[in-house]
Amino acid sequence: MKRFILLLISLVLIVGCSVKPTENNEIVEEVKDEVIEEIAEEVVEDTVDYSFKVLSPKGAPALAILPLLEKNADNVTTVDGGELLQAALVNPSPEYDVIIAPSNLGAMLASNDKTTYKMLAIVTWGNLYIVAESEDSLNGGSIALFGEGTVPGLVFEETMKNISLEKTYFNSVADAQGALLSGKFDSAMLAEPLATATINKAKENGKELKIVADLQENWEDLYDNDGYP
Repeated sequence: MKRFILLLISLVLIVGCSVKPTENNEIVEEVKDEVIEEIAEEVVEDTVDYSFKVLSPKGAPALAILPLLEKNADNVTTVDGGELLQAALVNPSPEYDVIIAPSNLGAMLASNDKTTYKMLAIVTWGNLYIVAESEDSLNGGSIALFGEGTVPGLVFEETMKNISLEKTYFNSVADAQGALLSGKFDSAMLAEPLATATINKAKENGKELKIVADLQENWEDLYDNDGYP
């Protein structure tokens, strides 16, 4: 950049001594345009495309990448369940630049040298709730769950271990939501914003649901810590 600026100044000084002011201005403008064009060409040649592909579970984790979804949705893939996330993490020819996945899944694969991905940041610190018609559903009722063996399932098993419930794990939080809305289950563990959406959906169909347990509060009571990765 400095080379072009010095060149432009030198040319101005040279032509300034040998031509009339009007001619001088015209020549300077021509030279300036040529220099700017040459600089622009170099900038374009040096420009690197920094677009990247992202894989994320549907629901709350996807909220963290809303700006990406708004700007370039084609580079973002959202999926239900953990199988596709694990498959992407262990892929010997990685397809995605960024993967949002349960922290324990990533840690397990990394500790066993099953993945080349490394943890960059924590996206959420807990947003799990039990949704039902009333607290009575926690007294031996049936509950639809998701995330068996991953953070959601582990948090539920730890924070609700003293409560006897008939548990059924589903592949995704959306499936757990559907099971609750179908009336086949008394309660469901859901993550926001799906928990609120489920309550509103049930209300449209004449059914009253509410949050009957906050697993973050249960976790804090157990470990004096208000969040979990």
